[in-house]
Amino acid sequence: MVLTARAVLNEQQLENGVAVIDLGGATTSIAIFEEGDLQFVSVIPVGGMNITNDLAIGLKTDPEIAEKVKVAHASAVDRQSTDTVSVKHDKETLEFAVSDIDEVVDARLEEIFEAIHKELKRAGYAGKLPSGVVLTGGTSKMKRMVEYTKQTLGLAARLGAAKGYGGVAEHMDEPQFATAVGLMLIDSVSLPQQKNKRNTHGSAKAAGTAVKQAGGFLSGLLGRFKA
Repeated sequence: MVLTARAVLNEQQLENGVAVIDLGGATTSIAIFEEGDLQFVSVIPVGGMNITNDLAIGLKTDPEIAEKVKVAHASAVDRQSTDTVSVKHDKETLEFAVSDIDEVVDARLEEIFEAIHKELKRAGYAGKLPSGVVLTGGTSKMKRMVEYTKQTLGLAARLGAAKGYGGVAEHMDEPQFATAVGLMLIDSVSLPQQKNKRNTHGSAKAAGTAVKQAGGFLSGLLGRFKA
């Protein structure tokens, strides 16, 4: 989570008080920062894969199809809709009721966010983070997730994205790759420092080389951070 924070937070947020919530595949991680330092960290053993599995059961379909439904059609906020949506799979078009999708997703998100609120309360920061919540991880991309977070936690919320690193790898400004970018940042700092111990000249060149090396390192990691 510290790696993720390096990529998506600025100095003011770190000072004011902010929570980074990484909505990953298998887990949901929480890291709270204040006065520039990490104050609290917690991991909840529930994540996006649980939503997928719930959809597979609730919609009576395969997990592969359920994942497609989640990515393309799930919404964090109940839409009160009587419409249906369609998903193509193996040359077949399957239809699902929006109300069924919303019912399943709402039940699991309620569990996840109740656990998040409990952890924020345990840390003494529930409703007390001036810079609010920054969401990362693949599940954070679900439609209306920011709105849902504001409603349930009573805090400002936004999607976290690493900016200014385009060209190193595609899509790296998306929330699910925030941790990978954090790894790149550490790599890009540590490599020049190691070189400077041996040679105090050419630091700018060393930094440029380090970023390129870190970019290659990141490109190989991106797939591991999808959720």
